[in-house]
Amino acid sequence: MTKKLLALLLALVMLFAAASCTPGRNNTNNAAPSGNTNNAVPSGNTNNAAPSGNTNNTAPPEPDPNAEEQERFAAFVFKQYKYSIEKNYTIAHIYYTDPAASGLDPDNIEVSFGKAPDDESMEKDRTYYRGLMEEFRAFDRSKLTPLQQDEYDSLEWEISTVLLMSDEKYDYYSQLFTPPNSLEANIEAILTSWDIRNEQDIKDMITLIGTIPEYVETSIAYARKQQEKQLLMTDFDQVIESCSDILANGMDSYSVYCIVSQVDEVEGLSDTKREEYKASLKEAFAASYFPSIEKLRSEFSAMKGGWNNTGGFAMLPYGDEYYAILLNYKAGTYQKSVDDFFDEMAESFDSIVAAYQELYRRDQAAVERYYSGSFDTGYSDYTQILDSVKQKMLADHPEIKDLEYRIQKADPQEKLSEKSIAVYFIVPALDGSRLQQMRVNPDNEEISSIDTYMTVTHEGFPGHMYQFAYLIENIDSDYLKTLEVDFMIEGYAVYSQYHALEYLKGLSDAEAKAATYDSRVSYLAYSITDLGINYYGWDVERTRKFLNDIGFSLSTEVTQQIYDLLRLCPVYYGPYSYGHEFVEKLRVKAETELGAKFSAIEFNKALLDAAATPQSVVIRHIDEYINSVK
Repeated sequence: MTKKLLALLLALVMLFAAASCTPGRNNTNNAAPSGNTNNAVPSGNTNNAAPSGNTNNTAPPEPDPNAEEQERFAAFVFKQYKYSIEKNYTIAHIYYTDPAASGLDPDNIEVSFGKAPDDESMEKDRTYYRGLMEEFRAFDRSKLTPLQQDEYDSLEWEISTVLLMSDEKYDYYSQLFTPPNSLEANIEAILTSWDIRNEQDIKDMITLIGTIPEYVETSIAYARKQQEKQLLMTDFDQVIESCSDILANGMDSYSVYCIVSQVDEVEGLSDTKREEYKASLKEAFAASYFPSIEKLRSEFSAMKGGWNNTGGFAMLPYGDEYYAILLNYKAGTYQKSVDDFFDEMAESFDSIVAAYQELYRRDQAAVERYYSGSFDTGYSDYTQILDSVKQKMLADHPEIKDLEYRIQKADPQEKLSEKSIAVYFIVPALDGSRLQQMRVNPDNEEISSIDTYMTVTHEGFPGHMYQFAYLIENIDSDYLKTLEVDFMIEGYAVYSQYHALEYLKGLSDAEAKAATYDSRVSYLAYSITDLGINYYGWDVERTRKFLNDIGFSLSTEVTQQIYDLLRLCPVYYGPYSYGHEFVEKLRVKAETELGAKFSAIEFNKALLDAAATPQSVVIRHIDEYINSVK
């Protein structure tokens, strides 16, 4: 899971009711973003105007009859993208080092964490999206460039889904306090991954911290309203404990260190000015941040014992419907039935189990070697893994210009070992240096293990770090760069980590398959359980029976832990399991239809060129690749 999944939740949850613990950066608030920053000529259109300097006495080419429609669409897309970015400071800062250079107006970007939704803001959003859809429907898709058609299809899917989920009957269904990525944890995540690039950023951070009290207060009011309406889903004890952990470290906390220490890296400041800024930042933390966390802890302690849904979304009045929309949103589909998702994942589960059993019969020794954990990758640090894979992946991935990266050790306060996290990736700004950043668990004693290798290739190369570097370098649309359908983001990274096993010298094909099958079976089992809890209404005992029936021997206590994770984090495993199965099936289709003509490089290029868009767009890109080779 990438750090950006945590770091962007706060920004997104204010604008769209998407209850999930792995929110990703699915910019449901964008509703129309695009990368055209000149608000005139659409990206990718090369024949909008007749060339000047006609010297061969031939008639100039006929004007493109579709140019006007393309320009109107480009203006529409950029207007919506500009609106969505400017209304959210945290998003603007994460994506852009220089918003003005990208056509944004810094004066329109209020430095603030924002407020939690309320009746007025939710009604305002409904009105906005309805008007947006009406305006969008006026465009003729057939007249747009190929890139714009990708934008059009993505927008149609996104706005339609937002409108479904913003129905009045789903007001207050979005959950802000669902551990482990509850609101207070996400504020901390934003602070610890924030880049201070210049003196203005320091001033803005002082202001930003000062807005935390209003953000927390409105979020508490939102949770109280949920409790009153019997729509609240949380774990009071976990939220209270999380707040206590933050408060226990106080001014020695990692978040304070991350922000204050960056002042020394800002160029052009006198020593006196640096000390003044450090003092002001610390004062802001002391006056605004920690008192807000204390208030949240106090309020949740008072709310504890009141109404709280301890089941899945299916237990709420329209919970199964809401969950179905959320699942479709994460998957990049539209109104696909949950029954179909269930059947597809169950079919994949059964086929993988059968393949696993056949592998065991055919090569029992290899499977047992994998399970013993005896295989040593030969790597002794994270840099060795990344540098090696960065070269080997060029055999089946398109080469890009810049894959520079920086590895930082995570602070003990991040508790990566407790969270079973070896590494995580921080997404770079769209207009920045393109330096990829990864934080690693310094206490990981199994760097040479297959598990660590798979995690690094998921988060690093050829996974997320390469994926985002490719998007930034090759996709000429900021909207498509920032859309990031969860199932495609994580599905691609899981696909990458499995195929990266092919780069390991000495790992047999059977051992690689064992590692892949083992991971896929677990992902799918939990994804199916997620559907059972949040759509079909399974209780703990029904969940335990299902998991035991498919081969997991679990106690009631362990099952309760799994149940609580999945009820509080709906569609948690889906992006990894279903997302990967979707990508892998596309590859099998291409290999089957093309035979010897199949090229892993060209397939991966087609997949990456589709960006993290809805499934229909991705399928079209793969079909175009297949048809171009036949």
